[in-house]
Formats: sequence, C-alpha cells, structure tokens
Amino acid sequence: MSVYPNLFRPGKIGVYEVKNRIVMSPMGENFANADGSVSDQSVAYFTERAKGGTGIIIPGVFSVEYPRGKTITYQHRIDEFKYITGLKRLADSVHRHDTLLLPQLHHAGGQTNSVTTEGVTPICVSDSDEIEHLFIRGNRAAGPQQEMTIEDIYAIRDKFIQSAIYCAEARCDGVELHAAHGYLISAFFSNDTNKRTDEYGGSLENRMRFAIEIIEGIRKACGSNFIIGARMPGVEWAKNGLSAEDCLTIAKSLEAAGCNFLDVSGGVSDKVGNLLEPQTRAQGDRVNYAAPIKKAVSIPVMTVGALREPKFCERVLAEGKADYILMGRQLICDPYWVNKAKSGRENEIRKCISCMDGCSDNNNFGRPITCTLNPAVGFEREFSRLPKAESTRNVLVIGGGPAGMEAATTAASIGHNVTLLEANSELGGQLNLACIPPDKQMIQWANDWLTGEVGRQKVNVHLNCEADMDTVKSLNPDYVLFASGATPCYPSIPGADYGVCSWDIITGKQQMPHKQNIAIVGGGIVACEVAGMLIENENTVTIIEMLPSVAMNMEGTNREEMLEKLMTRNLSIKTNSIVTEITQQSVKYKIDCREEEILADMVLISVGQKPAYIELYNQIVDAGYKIRRIGDVKRPSKILDAVNQGFFAALDID
Repeated sequence: MSVYPNLFRPGKIGVYEVKNRIVMSPMGENFANADGSVSDQSVAYFTERAKGGTGIIIPGVFSVEYPRGKTITYQHRIDEFKYITGLKRLADSVHRHDTLLLPQLHHAGGQTNSVTTEGVTPICVSDSDEIEHLFIRGNRAAGPQQEMTIEDIYAIRDKFIQSAIYCAEARCDGVELHAAHGYLISAFFSNDTNKRTDEYGGSLENRMRFAIEIIEGIRKACGSNFIIGARMPGVEWAKNGLSAEDCLTIAKSLEAAGCNFLDVSGGVSDKVGNLLEPQTRAQGDRVNYAAPIKKAVSIPVMTVGALREPKFCERVLAEGKADYILMGRQLICDPYWVNKAKSGRENEIRKCISCMDGCSDNNNFGRPITCTLNPAVGFEREFSRLPKAESTRNVLVIGGGPAGMEAATTAASIGHNVTLLEANSELGGQLNLACIPPDKQMIQWANDWLTGEVGRQKVNVHLNCEADMDTVKSLNPDYVLFASGATPCYPSIPGADYGVCSWDIITGKQQMPHKQNIAIVGGGIVACEVAGMLIENENTVTIIEMLPSVAMNMEGTNREEMLEKLMTRNLSIKTNSIVTEITQQSVKYKIDCREEEILADMVLISVGQKPAYIELYNQIVDAGYKIRRIGDVKRPSKILDAVNQGFFAALDID
C-alpha cells in the first residue's frame, strides 16, 4: 500500500475515472506555433508530464478569440476548426498514458494590450478608471480598451461554446473555463472590474450570468458525459472585490449550471504575489481558500498554491480541504513527481524553488518557458531521455557549485567517467550562501537535489581538494569542465579596505551587528538579501547603488515582494549614487552632482563578483586539454544559467 493513500486513490470526475489525485495546473508556456496551433514541442512537453504519472493535465490558456483574447505571445488557440488537428495529436498522446486532457478555455479581456493582441484593441467588461486589479491597470497604461457591448458579450459567449465543441471533436475529455485571476469571466464576477448597469452587471446574480450561460451552452452542445470545470476565485484582494460569501455563491451556481469540478484559485488582486506565489509565500498558500468551497458543493474541488512535497499534499487531502492537488511549476521542474512519490522515491523529487526565473519571467517577456533546475524544459523532444555517449570519456569537473554538479551528474548519466574536485568541505558553492537570507530557504532544496544526484550518479567526488596543474596532470582527463565559481569584487575607491564583504555577514565570518547604522555599497540581489538579514537584527540600513534601481536582475514578482518587505522597515535606498570614499565612520557619495555623506558604524561591500581561478584555467588551456568554462567563472549570473550551462556542456562532450 502506498504511503500516500489519498494522493494515489483513484477518483472520478463526471463519468470519467481518474487514476490519482494529481492534476497539472493550467499555465501559459509560449510553446504554441506562431499561428497558435499546437506545436510538436507542446505535445512533447505535456506528454512528458503524462508519462510522469499525472492523472489529469489541464493545458493553460487556449484562446477562444484570437488575437483579441490573447494574454501571452505564443498562446494556443482553439477558435477555428483547423486547430482541432494539433489538439487531437496532443489528446491522443496524453491518453496513451491513461491521463485525462482538459484544455483551459481562456479570454484575456482587459488583461492584455495591443502589443500582445497584434494591434487589435483589447476589450474589457468595464472601461473604468476605478479598477484596482493590478494586471488590468498595468495593461490600461499601455493603451486604450473597448468596453464590451451586449453584442460583444453574446458573440464571445458563443465563442467559448464553439471552442468547447472543437475540443470535444479533438477527443479531449472536457474543458476548464478560466474564470479566475481577473481574466474575462472573472472580471464579470468582481465588483472591482464590473461596473456595468445592464443585465450583466450590478447584482452578483447578474455578474455570474456570462459564466452560467457559457456553461449551460457547453453542456447542451457537448452532452452530459463531457467534463466541464472552472478555475474560480476563492478570494479576491481588492477593496470592492468578492467576499468569501460571494465566492461560495459562485461555486454553488457553477455547480448548478453544470460544472463537474471547481479549480479554486484567486481573483482580482492589487499585487502580483497573491497569484504567483514567490519565495516569501508558504507552501499551500491558497489551500485554505478551497476548503470552504469543498464544504459548500458536492462536486470535486481542486486546490493550488506552491504545492511541492508529497507529505504536505497528502495531508491536504486527508484533512478534507480538497479532492485533487493542482501542481503547476512543480511539474515543470519535475515531470516525474507523481511516479517518484508513488514508488517511495520522495528524496529524488526535484522540488521547485519558486524562483520564477525560467517560467514566469520568460512568459512575461514572450519567451518559451525554461526551468532553473530542469534544463530539459523546452527541449522534451530532444532530451526527455538523454542519449548515451558514443564513447566513454574521462571527465574532470573542477568546482562543486550548481554548474559543476549539474555538469558532473549529466556527464555521468550518459556514460562518462566523472571526477569532481571541490576545494571546500561540502558541495554546493554559492547555494550554501544563497539559502541563508530571509525567505530563501527553498534554495536549500536545489542544493539537496543536486548533491543527491551527484551521489545517485556515482560521481567520484574529492572534497577539500583545491585543483592545480599537478592534480590535473595526474588525472589526465579527456575533457575538463571548469566550474570554479567566482569571488567578491572590491571597488577601487579610497577607503575600500574599511569595508566588510557582504558574504562574510551571510556566512557568519563577520559577527552580525545589532542596532547599528549600516551602509551597503552596491544594490544587487546579494546586497538586498543581506539588508534583510541586517534589518531582522534591528539595524538601520542604507543601500547606495549607482544604477537607477536595486536588485534589477531579480525576477519581478520575487523582487516586488522582497522590496515591499524591506521598505516597511529601517531601510533607505540611494540610487543613481556613486560612492567616492569610504572612511572609518562614513560613506561619501555623489548624487545629481551633489556631494553627500552618511555616517555608518559598518560599511558592507557588495558590488558583484569576479571569476575565480582564472590562472589555473589558462594553464589547463596552455597544456592542451579540452576545456570549457561554465557557471560563474564564465560569467557571474543566476542558478538557472549555471545549471543550464552545466547540462549542455556535459552533452557536448565529444
């Protein structure tokens, strides 16, 4: 019997049996062809998650009106008959693995702009300046929107119904309506976004009318066996948003109209982090919004919210808070989460660290998604199974940070003999520092995964071994992957020696000050994270940054949450400021041609990093070895870049 009996108990939605309680949450991924049709990459991507054991896959944001209803650049569409072919290929491929396919039908409404909609003016429920929803406000700033007429409402209602018919003809098992997050159907629900005075505005009954008519129309057109679900809000974060009682009423009404399941998420919001949980949010951030809805309806309820660990998910089901677990980013990161959990290999699960560098950030900029810890995302056609090396090589990896560990495990997994040298007493490199600041504990999961893989792939590891040419010569490798990392930079300004390296605060090498005035020279990600640590210890902190803003390389949602938390406390930020001198008691800097000075009990230096062990790299090159730099020694950057470079460098060994 499984140690997770609730997760792996078969379920039923409508007339369909579901093999377990894990559902791939709908997300945009920018994998569609340029015309919106289902691409070969889309088929490979979703099929990989079906192979991994997922019970239901809900591919996100299939547009019912193209391009006016688009919200991302390469978005799938199912608004015309000709798009059935690609969708049927996807359905057939997923069904081979006993997985249900329920495309999510979507219309952006006012949550888009004319760049995304290819020059077409977006439509909205109400063209009002009083809307609090952050996403619609942001898109309004990019250009005008057209308030829907009654004729528009009827036409788009019928487009939802027709798109569902196309899905049925493609042999999908059903559909989910996107009625959350402030997209079109959700915007009808909420008083914040719906200011209409006709039969589709005013009372909650009127505001639900659009959704109810769509559900009833799909049920009539597609029959009683066709699954209809809805992603709906369990909460809204706006002054005039839905109340908890409103959400219960919506849930009951959607069930009465013909829905077979409800996928409970959020509605309109005044901040991004409520809907895309960053690293500051706890696992299961939205579970408690689903629990009351489950009690109010008799159809299955699904819950979402940065769900990562089988034990946590099992407890959600055991406590009766939901019937199904929705996983989005976690199944991007590890397509085989389900099979690993079911077979007792929980320690092998590659857990998502909510960095959003590869998924959300790429989506926002119209790029196909990738993943910080899973370099095969976007390359499932080529690398769902890694090809074995044609010839076994003796590979030397110098450095045991994320780039080195990924390179070593990938090279070993395809058949090479791999030796890894690490100068320190433990693997992990800067991951051992990155997980220490507030709200960064998830990064330890990345370290656990990578170090675990080093052991599972039987890499020959030498700790406390600082590489030199004698060592390289004694090992005589066929190929060297050089991942020696980076060390902190010090600025060439007067008095820099009075400063303390920010890394020393993180590691504890420098005693944490208490109730002092601290100046930080530099405003990158590390500087801001160290500022968080200092503030927690009741220090007053000033960041001095030469650029127009701080933490500019950080993914937007995590950055917003971090800065919001910092700015509510004893933090001052001086941007466009160039430090001219550091003394024992102060920092002098220039801003707008003015010379200014702040007193400081301690000055921290956090101005970036420089590649380490370059002299050794040059010696190896001069000795004629095949060698490739990866990770921070090539270019100081993010975990995503380090892991991806390590992965592809290993595959390129010849």
